[in-house]
Amino acid sequence: LRNNRSNPKVFLVSEAGMDPLPENEGPVRLIVYGDPVRSSYALSTIELPQNADIYCALGTTIRTAGSQEAFRLVDFTYVHELAQAGARSLGRNFLVVSSVGASARSRAFYTRVKAEMEEAVAKETYRSVGIFRPSVLVGDRAESRLGEKIGIVLGRAFSFAMIGSLRKYRPIAAGTVAAAMIG
Repeated sequence: LRNNRSNPKVFLVSEAGMDPLPENEGPVRLIVYGDPVRSSYALSTIELPQNADIYCALGTTIRTAGSQEAFRLVDFTYVHELAQAGARSLGRNFLVVSSVGASARSRAFYTRVKAEMEEAVAKETYRSVGIFRPSVLVGDRAESRLGEKIGIVLGRAFSFAMIGSLRKYRPIAAGTVAAAMIG
């Protein structure tokens, strides 16, 4: 997003803190990234510029987070707090990465939390809320995720058979998801 010339004002919230945000300079793009489990986010109190488009790709794994509670903190609480902060500042659009299979009735904790996040974010007041539900994301990672690597290999090997309703389970490049978000 930072390299997209149609979105020249991009500000990042990361584990290192936040870029300075100009006041009343028109539409602003806000991206949240980093390692939230090991960071001290205070997203519930963050002040965002008015009319911001907010792109959120916060997420972790239960293994990385260390517990289901820590996973929920990142994938539900932090995302919801950011959505609330954006709504308070009259944000225009909130776009968030969720997960394929997100369902409140899911037996899997991961996809159930993702569905709860989607529901909470959708209740906030925005012109639009975009929820992106990719399968396994392909791209560079700061950490090694064995399960994802296996999923990518198997997904690529059998993607030819993933047609119709199974197409959504094909691995997808993180850049493809980002491009869809900025549309």
